[in-house]
Amino acid sequence: MIASFPAALESDLLAAFDLFLTRHGCQNRSEAARDPIRKNLVDEQWRSEQGAVVGVISLADRLIALRGVKHGGLTATATGQASK
Repeated sequence: MIASFPAALESDLLAAFDLFLTRHGCQNRSEAARDPIRKNLVDEQWRSEQGAVVGVISLADRLIALRGVKHGGLTATATGQASK
């Protein structure tokens, strides 16, 4: 089920958001707003240590140190289910 909620934004923030949508090929504002909401919820679940969480390290230290490697990091996700 999809529910909607109204959101009020300053006009310059909305204009910047619309440019973001165009640059990233988002179909609509709702689609673009869902990802940061999910990310914040996952981040909160990681910090609270509640529920099952999964992390993937995209590059180990030895690989990051190689010439030409520009970035490595941790990708975190959660199941969305609180532990019992």
